[in-house]
Amino acid sequence: MALRARVAVHHTPTRHCSKISRLRGFSAALLGLLASACGRIGYDELARDGSGGADASACASLVFSPAAPRTNLNTVVTLRASGGTPPYVYALVQGGGVVGGIVSANSFLAPGEPGKSKLSVADAAGCVAYADVTYGGDFLFYVGGQAGGVATDEVWRSGDGVTWTPSGVLPGPRSSGALLVYVDRLWFLGGTDAAGTRRDEVWSSADGMTWTLAGTLPVPMSAPAATVMGGMWLAGGYNNQDRVWTSGDGAQWSQLGPLPMVSHGGVMVVHGGRMWHLGGHDDSSGTFYDQTYSSVLGVTWSPGGRLATPREYVGATVFGGRIWLAGGTGSGTFDDVLTSDDGTAWVTSGTLPSPRARGAMTGFQDRVWFVGGDDGGGPWSAVAPGAWTTAPGNLGSRNSGGLAAFTPAGT
Repeated sequence: MALRARVAVHHTPTRHCSKISRLRGFSAALLGLLASACGRIGYDELARDGSGGADASACASLVFSPAAPRTNLNTVVTLRASGGTPPYVYALVQGGGVVGGIVSANSFLAPGEPGKSKLSVADAAGCVAYADVTYGGDFLFYVGGQAGGVATDEVWRSGDGVTWTPSGVLPGPRSSGALLVYVDRLWFLGGTDAAGTRRDEVWSSADGMTWTLAGTLPVPMSAPAATVMGGMWLAGGYNNQDRVWTSGDGAQWSQLGPLPMVSHGGVMVVHGGRMWHLGGHDDSSGTFYDQTYSSVLGVTWSPGGRLATPREYVGATVFGGRIWLAGGTGSGTFDDVLTSDDGTAWVTSGTLPSPRARGAMTGFQDRVWFVGGDDGGGPWSAVAPGAWTTAPGNLGSRNSGGLAAFTPAGT
């Protein structure tokens, strides 16, 4: 059954939605995912034969060809149609992402979790055509971090998680910064340099080799929680306390929030249309956190479930429709793998090959990868939380770097 999109407003408070229009540095297209929290996409049935009631022979000329049938996460794809009878209406049939809305009517905004979406186009005569867009990355990138206890500027790339190749350098050594994939680029934000000084630079790259200064953070910070939902988000971190920031270009930042607590060493993921803040630590009180919090617009943060043990510097990602969280440190260094379908109910779903903190996780090639960590071990990967495979490779011992799946420009 094909589906035609329509917009229906739901109950997100107007006072929160109005903040979207005041966010700085966002293009209209990249506000689409945030706006979808203020209005949801509903669906109207088309004809069961997929032609919208039109004569099938008359629909043969309608062609649907997205500009990029495979794209990076958190990236806008232009949708193109030809033939048939204009105008065209595009819709999301199955999978994640956003079509239309504040995102231009002929654009698709890929989500932050690897996968594939089925899209449709309907013309004025009721003809319908379909196309798939796959989103993820063809390579793993490990950026910055520490090697031998010293911050490094190295950028490493791998097509299989085993064999790693040097692929450029950051403009300066950085550890405990944030690495994000956003609008077809890699972004590295903040961190500490080789002298241990917190930094505020925001760098971006289309290929992982050449990095340019895109802007500066509102304050120098390290170990923040970071994610992408319509734009880049940072929360907490050393020297940032409980503050929440968002930007669409890395140069102009708007402050929202705050978090319910001062925190560094936490992580953020996006799941179920909400940002989730997981774990963290407050140096001043010595408190490690097990309470999770979530927010739709970054304004109000609501408590979710509790982790099995309070901790910071965990690995976390969203894969297979659920949140994965592994390792970390608190009362000790942990090896448990926790998963949640909704961010509220958490279950222990397996263990890592050994305890590990200060590593990074992401989805890549239908597996979850956990790379780097203060245990000195190599990359691990898994298709299920309790079935990890070691991939020793040649990356060496590293921690506190950023990990992302990304397809560089020109490949």
